Amino acid sequence: MFLYVLSREHVDVSDVAKQAEQELKGKKVVVVGDVPYMHMLDEIAQHIRAEHVAVARIPVQNHVYTPTQQNSSHIAPGRLWSELAGPASDYSMLYIGEESPTLTNLLVTMRLQSAFSYQPSLKQLRLESSKVNRHLGQRYHMVQRVKDAN
Repeated sequence: MFLYVLSREHVDVSDVAKQAEQELKGKKVVVVGDVPYMHMLDEIAQHIRAEHVAVARIPVQNHVYTPTQQNSSHIAPGRLWSELAGPASDYSMLYIGEESPTLTNLLVTMRLQSAFSYQPSLKQLRLESSKVNRHLGQRYHMVQRVKDAN
């Protein structure tokens, strides 16, 4: 049996809401976070002013990861989304956490209108693309090298 001890990091909710309001006003938003920020996602979602706000969290029941749960929520790469108002492709993502392989995985696997990340250490919100995300840029470069090899 393994016991994982995960940290809980703090996020300035008012700063996230203020910066997100400028970029996400009038859009449908799904709030996603890295593991240290999971406990803050509901509070952040409550403060964001958008057309509709959903939260995607890692499904944990009685402290045990349960990848399949039967309910009306949408399941995307290891995350359980709260109720959506329309298809997932109508949503923009707000990721709370530092640039990481987790963010890259979400960007590659989730088909969303746009993706923004908020880095709590820098208190900075940015639009994600292969130009600003180092991991995504490396992935794009490797895909291009594979294409050129044929």
